Amino acid sequence: GLPAAPRGDPAEVRAEATALAELTRSAQRTKLVTVAEVQGDAAGFGVGLIAAFDVSVAVRQATFRFPEVGIGLAPALVLAWLPRVVGRREAFWLTATGAPLPAPRALELGLLNEVTDTRADLTKRVDEMVAELRSRSPRVHADIKDMLRVFADVGDERALDVSIDRLVVGSLRRGED
Repeated sequence: GLPAAPRGDPAEVRAEATALAELTRSAQRTKLVTVAEVQGDAAGFGVGLIAAFDVSVAVRQATFRFPEVGIGLAPALVLAWLPRVVGRREAFWLTATGAPLPAPRALELGLLNEVTDTRADLTKRVDEMVAELRSRSPRVHADIKDMLRVFADVGDERALDVSIDRLVVGSLRRGED
């Protein structure tokens, strides 16, 4: 979502939207694994960052919403990715109404990896997940992120062809860590 920019200043709105889009791209393109620990409610662009991260875990009481409709805006940045995460119908409903999405439903829809009962459980679980990720190869994680990004933009047949090449290159790079 966008903070309310002065009406009639398209350049300012464009600059803000571009900055938010670049922040999302950076989260998606970094070779580092990104982890969101959601301790409370998230709205608009905050939900976008959660979706852009590689791993997202929230406390059960958290909600996610898109309030832009309440200020007379269609959430264009959100709609660039939300239908692929939660499906077209859910994306329409959530953005057209601004209705809160409870964490358990966000988990069902694929916006989250896990939901915990308490904040203490949340911190503990995220620490465990980070430790598990750190026990694996950062190079392989970077390769996985790159392949997910590339494969999202091509059809299944092309993705299979590309995956063969990636597997060959990956096997040659084993042990480089």
